[in-house]
Amino acid sequence: MWMATDDLEKTAAAYEAIGLTRNRQFRDEALDADAISFSAGVGELWLLAARGKKGPMVDFLKARGPGIIGVTVMAGNIQTATRLIEERTKRKFPSYTGPLGNSFRVPADLTHGVIIEFAQYLVPAKEP
Repeated sequence: MWMATDDLEKTAAAYEAIGLTRNRQFRDEALDADAISFSAGVGELWLLAARGKKGPMVDFLKARGPGIIGVTVMAGNIQTATRLIEERTKRKFPSYTGPLGNSFRVPADLTHGVIIEFAQYLVPAKEP
């Protein structure tokens, strides 16, 4: 789950105060945002904050305030997921290499306000 915030470090400190472990920092170019990921069970929580005074994150925060901006779903086959969603929506979704590998995003205007990112799920090798 991705959470939009207007103060990345203050929000990160609050997450750490409740026991979440900070993983890594990265930049989300498409949202023009800085991000910090936290371990959460078998998944992650991402905090994102705008890098400047304009852009998608600024627009989101002005319209809705801090809150859920997106989610990542692990796809068994990213090419199949892309093809199926493109066929149903009649729109193109370019792939990119994101924090979780080969990915594509379905914009919020198609998903009732939340970005859905699909990332290639990599099955770990089985032990002999």
